[in-house]
Amino acid sequence: MRSPFFRWLLLPLLALVILTTGAFLYAPYLPTLLAEGFPKPEWPARGTFAELPGIAGADDLGEPEQTRLSPALAKLMADSRGKALLVYQGGKLKIEYYAPGFSRDTRFNSYSLVKSLVGVLTLSAITRGELPALDTPLPKLGLAPRELLDMKSGIVFETDEMKHASGQPEKDLEATISNPFGPMARLHVSGLKDFEPALHIDPTKRGLFSYQNVNTALLGALLGAPDQRLSREIWQPAGAQGATWRRYGPDLDISAYCCLYAKARDWVHAARYVMNNGTPSQPLLSAEFHQAFLGRDLTDDQVRQGLYRLHAWHNILDRPGEALQGQFTYFMGNGGQAVYLMPEKDLIVVRFGAEPQLLHSTLYEAWKQISGR
Repeated sequence: MRSPFFRWLLLPLLALVILTTGAFLYAPYLPTLLAEGFPKPEWPARGTFAELPGIAGADDLGEPEQTRLSPALAKLMADSRGKALLVYQGGKLKIEYYAPGFSRDTRFNSYSLVKSLVGVLTLSAITRGELPALDTPLPKLGLAPRELLDMKSGIVFETDEMKHASGQPEKDLEATISNPFGPMARLHVSGLKDFEPALHIDPTKRGLFSYQNVNTALLGALLGAPDQRLSREIWQPAGAQGATWRRYGPDLDISAYCCLYAKARDWVHAARYVMNNGTPSQPLLSAEFHQAFLGRDLTDDQVRQGLYRLHAWHNILDRPGEALQGQFTYFMGNGGQAVYLMPEKDLIVVRFGAEPQLLHSTLYEAWKQISGR
């Protein structure tokens, strides 16, 4: 006859087995999620990846003019646990700074920076006639590419309370995979195959901005092999070196919304190529799409509070007394990864770190340092 102690010990163990079994039956992707964890901020990382071919030895940025930061820039980086800051202007690499423990060989996780490149690739595919026109409904969901690019699809996926990963709860940003039973965790491990048949649109939310990773996942599926497209259309012609992009599993799709591991210098190459629209002999986008992606048709009032369009963010520098003024376009990723583009100033700023950094102040202070003010 078993002792009461044995019975009291057996009951919790039995309950744990039942709960664990139920969890794995409800979420069979959990073992993969537990093994991979939250995407690591630097390479190497756990999971399955596709190699993104680049051009070895093609780096033409040269040595930077400065490797130290001004006191103001240094404080911005320290306050946000910044890891890398590169400033390219007027055809020259003006600043290349890495915090201790990081270098130009570090491959940083893009997080959602890569979404903006997926946006460019989508516009390129439309330009080439490989996807329907920007406002032509696609099969199945009946959404137009513009609705996915502008995050205005109305797709019911991540609820508002699941989002705000940036620590800025007033903003509509991406969800994380911290909830192992949430839709983002399921998407991040399994891809669209478990979701696409059941995705539906809320007519009351269609046309309203809501930052949903699933929009980019759908664009990646439309593009087909976005890693090959990125390498062929932007990464290699830009002169960037090899990178690594996360995929859902062996022989499965790329997680188009996240996790391209690349060097900070290669983001300068890619940003310059996008900002210049490829080369004069081989433009990346039509002139109309290129101007729209960079927000050249937007008014100051439209961007003053921040605007998301065609998978890129837009804002304006208008602080009185500052030497640098005007609109800018930027890519943004979880933790404050950022790539700034100001074509009129031939200015590119690439920043990687652990927390968001003050958006406008970064540009103001970078400009002051390179202009000697």
